Amino acid sequence: YYKYLNIGLKMPISTGTDWFMYDFARVYAEVRGPLTVASWLDAVKAGRCQATNGPLLTLKIDGQSMGSVIELKDRTTLKIEASAVGRHSLQRLQLLQNGKVIKTQLATAAEPGRIQLNHEVRIDGPAWFAVRIDSDTKNEFDRTLFAHSSPIYVQFEGRGVFDVEAARGLLK
Repeated sequence: YYKYLNIGLKMPISTGTDWFMYDFARVYAEVRGPLTVASWLDAVKAGRCQATNGPLLTLKIDGQSMGSVIELKDRTTLKIEASAVGRHSLQRLQLLQNGKVIKTQLATAAEPGRIQLNHEVRIDGPAWFAVRIDSDTKNEFDRTLFAHSSPIYVQFEGRGVFDVEAARGLLK
């Protein structure tokens, strides 16, 4: 998935019960307006979604949500707010930039099922950001918890992410 994002494709994340692991795997989408099949599919296509088997995520960058494209012309600092909430211990929430973990926020003993992450990133080039949980906690089907957001994309001076090594890897 990350290799495709790193060659500039804008891809929403998705999952479902036809995935290779049978558990609570679902995609949740932020529908705007009345809930219909078409509006739900539009939300997934726009990337306003997350894949999870339980925990729910939020991600905002300078007020923009999952699936958004932020256009920048100059170097700047982005304010990132993210969270995870679930009924089990979540352990860690990770912030990704172009597929690499740039910040990890740990759950606390007082609130093991809730994590809040606030971070600032100085940016001087194109990027994509997403959040995911990293946990070895098991759900009711004895499957490891997972949750991953769709990205927020940053275009810089009209350019999106393009990683030559990711492209070479996909060509192989």
